[in-house]
Parts: sequence; structure tokens; C-alpha cells
Amino acid sequence: MRIIHVIIAAAYREGFGYQENLLAQKHKELGCDVGVITWDRYNQYGELLGDSIGVKRYVNYSGVRVVVLPTTNDSLRRIPVFGMCFNRTKYLYEMLEEESPDVIFVHGIQAADHEGVVRYKHKHPSVRVYADNHNDYYNGPVKTLKDKIQRRVLGRKFVQDLAAVCETVWAVTPWREEYLLDVYGLPRDKVKLLVMGGDENKIDITRRDEIRHNFKKKHNIPEDAFIVVSGGKNDKAKNTHLLYDAVLSITNHPVYLVLFGSYSDDLKYIEDSKDTRVINIGWIPSEGVYDIFMASDLAVFPGTHSVLWEQACACGLPALFKDWNGGFSHVDVGGNSILLKDVTAASLKDEIVSLIENKERYDRMLKVATTVAMKVFSYKEIAKESIEEI
Repeated sequence: MRIIHVIIAAAYREGFGYQENLLAQKHKELGCDVGVITWDRYNQYGELLGDSIGVKRYVNYSGVRVVVLPTTNDSLRRIPVFGMCFNRTKYLYEMLEEESPDVIFVHGIQAADHEGVVRYKHKHPSVRVYADNHNDYYNGPVKTLKDKIQRRVLGRKFVQDLAAVCETVWAVTPWREEYLLDVYGLPRDKVKLLVMGGDENKIDITRRDEIRHNFKKKHNIPEDAFIVVSGGKNDKAKNTHLLYDAVLSITNHPVYLVLFGSYSDDLKYIEDSKDTRVINIGWIPSEGVYDIFMASDLAVFPGTHSVLWEQACACGLPALFKDWNGGFSHVDVGGNSILLKDVTAASLKDEIVSLIENKERYDRMLKVATTVAMKVFSYKEIAKESIEEI
């Protein structure tokens, strides 16, 4: 099976644990002939670049062919209309003709340039097309007039045109499923849920005790300590400050807080904390996150969503998440996670202490996490589901 992943609605960056990276990798591991068609409008930091000329090709670390298309370099390269841009990627249709895929998987659904995929499907009706949506009401708000025109009018047209040739449009969370139905107006029978996850190749549950021991030794953490982990882009929206206050307020148990990633300026005091119970790892590559999760007892993400939520679940780690009115309820697959409606330092403290003091409750969560959740959030299993026939 020849699968082409099309990534022109957002930046494509090698080495990240994102859906577009890992699905392509897993389809390759499953024995498919896999390629990626992307653009070069962004650098490694997601910053927009200038004009470019020529097609670039390479084979990445997982053996996936990558074709980087140039962007238009004339005066019409960017036409901003309420934040939308048109006609920026060159040769998408032509490259699809050259690749001749059996399956096309489009990552990120709102882009005018997907017209090339639509055109290819019309000429080759036997090809199966899938797409995924990562927009929701937080990262793609529809509150202002500009928002509504950008997404409910222009965006809806682009999305509906692509969806019309798709077998399925995948939403990666329940909230993003609702967004497809409401904002883009897609029919219910076209939309399904496809969760994100973690790379099971990086998760060796049989080494969990060894990983935990080595991690504690390295960071001078007592063997009997209960480790709470969180990370990513630590800012007020992630409620990292509330978790910090919660952990430091627990004085009757040896609880340590492990944090990784970057910090917003107003949370630099946490990064600079001298409290020995706070372990700041700093930025780490995506593969390094897995061992940190396996070394911990509880993941806590009390604010906005990131793919780290699903990666923690993939590692078999019990977790505590903010409940966004059911918008991310998929992370609870039968008791591995707690969804907390009222997120305060006090409520976080209460839940953490409860899990420490009620070992039976914690062990139930751990059992579900290491059996059910690890399979549900394995990207190999997700990859099989993503194109429905593999």
C-alpha cells in the first residue's frame, strides 16, 4: 500500500512526536510504502520564511521519503484576507501524480492549497483520502467577526471541499470532533474520533523499575518519594503555577514535582526554584519524555491540552487532567485518568494526597493505565485505525 501524508496546513518538523510524524513512521513500520509531501514556508521554530525555489527531497530517520515543495514566489504569494492566505504551495497536484498513492492522508484540514488533493481524487476516484483536524474552540476561536469569517465562512468552504472527497475526517479529540460538526458544518457520518498517542517503540514497561531507580538516583530523590510530573510550554494557561503551589503545600508526604520544557516570563520563579522538591529538567527531545513519564507516579496537566496528555497515557501512567466540559474525555479509558472540573491549588493537592493515602485507588488507576490505556494510545494501533484498511 502506497500512502502519502500531505502536510501543508501547518509546519512540518522532523523529530517531533506529533501526529503527522508518528503516523507516517508507523505506516512505514507496518510495511507500507510511505511518503510525506510538505512545504518549506516554516523553519524549525515555526517561523514563516520568504520565497523559495525548487523541490527538495530526502529520506528521514524512519525511512520515509519526504518531498518539500516550494512556495509561490510572485506578488500573489500572500494575500491576507481575515488571516487567510491562498495559493502558496507549488506542484502539489503534480507531485501526487508522480507519487501515485493508494491512500492520501491530509494533516490539518483548513487550507486552500488542499485543492490539489481534491483535483487528484476527482481524476483518480479509487484513491482513498483521509484528513485529520486539530482545531478546536481554544486554538481556533470563533468569537470575533474576523474569527467567524476566517473559520465559519472561508475555512468552512475549504474544509467542506476537502471533506467531500474524504472517506473519513478524523478529529483527534472530542472537542475537535464537535468543532468539525459545528464550525465547519460537516455531516455526522463523515466525522470520527482518532486519538493521538505515543511511540510504543520508546516505551519499555519491563524496564519501569530500573528507569525509576536510575532517575531518582540521578536527581537525589528518595526511593519512597511520590513523583508528580508535568511539562511542555509552562505558562498560566497550563496552570503550572497552581500545580507548583499544590505540591509545595504537601508537607506530610515526600512528594516531588518534576517539570520539563520552557517557561513563560511570569513563571520564571518556578524555573528558578531552589526548593529541593522541584526538579527542573529543562527542554528535552521528544523521545526523552517517555522515560520521565515512566519514572513518575502521576502525570498532572491541569490546564490547556497538548499531545503530552496522550503520551503520558501511552506510557501507562495514571494521570490527572483538567476537565474541559468533556472536550478531552477520551484520555479516560476506564479509570486511568481523573478529570478535574474545579482546578485550584487546593483541589490539586487534595487529589494528589488522596492517591498517595488510598493505595487501592491508585493501584486501580495504574492497572487500567498499564493494560488498557497503553494499547489505546499506542501509535501503531492508531496507525492501523487511521486508514481503516491496512
